[in-house]
Amino acid sequence: MTPAETFTLAAYFSVLIVLAVYGWHRYYLVYLYMSNRDKEPKPQPPLDPLPVVTIQLPLYNEMYVADRLIAAVCRIEYPRELLEIQVLDDSTDETRSIAELAVRRFAADGTSSSASSTRTSLRAPTSSRS
Repeated sequence: MTPAETFTLAAYFSVLIVLAVYGWHRYYLVYLYMSNRDKEPKPQPPLDPLPVVTIQLPLYNEMYVADRLIAAVCRIEYPRELLEIQVLDDSTDETRSIAELAVRRFAADGTSSSASSTRTSLRAPTSSRS
């Protein structure tokens, strides 16, 4: 047998083995589905204590969306002391001023704000939890 024939057979059997493993894996997934399809998932207990959540809002020249986006995120129902909203704005148009105004407006509702040159962050004041 020539080296070209040997190489062709080796490549053929390598592909055949890969396809066989893939097929076996698919059959195994079908088996798992069929054996567990009647089981109802059990609800998990609520998290205690709740984790701190950071929501990042990347913006770039989104002047028509920025105010509505920040308003929608600030309406999320989550404890304010555990929620941090970061407005990441690298815009070259009026979006930066619109985002800063929105941040200031929602900071007046009890969410403290801090800003750097191109990034704006909303963070609730920390309070002691008993």
